[in-house]
Amino acid sequence: MTDPVCAPQARARAAIGRLGLDRRPGVGLRADGLPDIDWVSIPGPQPFIYGDTYHQGLPTFEIARYLVANAEFQAFIDAGGHQDERWWHGLEPIPEPEPPTWDEPNSPR
Repeated sequence: MTDPVCAPQARARAAIGRLGLDRRPGVGLRADGLPDIDWVSIPGPQPFIYGDTYHQGLPTFEIARYLVANAEFQAFIDAGGHQDERWWHGLEPIPEPEPPTWDEPNSPR
């Protein structure tokens, strides 16, 4: 169940998350306690047409392979990141983070 190539059933993935056995790169925390994010490079620009409008496309950017998990978000909160104004640039700050919908460490936050 911990093979990152396989995709076990959701209940099995939740169980290995509760036990701290989810070893997929990009899910959970590194040994130093920081989020283990697996970045994927999206090459650009890739022009496209939407409607009748031509768009140049975005420059090359990176995006996380997986959604941010509970354990990763909690590490961000515990490190004071939620209170750090630089992460809210251009956004309306949320006074307190909402509790997670699912409590497994490897569930999306």
